[in-house]
Amino acid sequence: MCGWLAASYTAAAWGADCAECHGDKTRAQSRSFHARALQRYTGAGFAGKTLRERGGTVYTYTQNRVAITIGDERREALIAWNFGAGRQSRTLLLRQNGQWTEHRIS
Repeated sequence: MCGWLAASYTAAAWGADCAECHGDKTRAQSRSFHARALQRYTGAGFAGKTLRERGGTVYTYTQNRVAITIGDERREALIAWNFGAGRQSRTLLLRQNGQWTEHRIS
């Protein structure tokens, strides 16, 4: 996992330390959309859907993967992370062959 992503995800654990002195602020933050802005992908909002771009690219989503088909070529990638709380948008972070890629569709 790239360092900045691990650091961002780990930051959620710091809330418990902050709550000792700032309980009111950490409770309010935990209910905000920002608190859900980085999550492990669970399939919510995507699993079972198929999206087709005008150019012919097809994206098929499962609980933890996306299959991308362009013409006769099909590739699959693990969907690991979800950026965004879903209020305005969500962007998926894919992992394939040891590489991280931001999904082009939000």
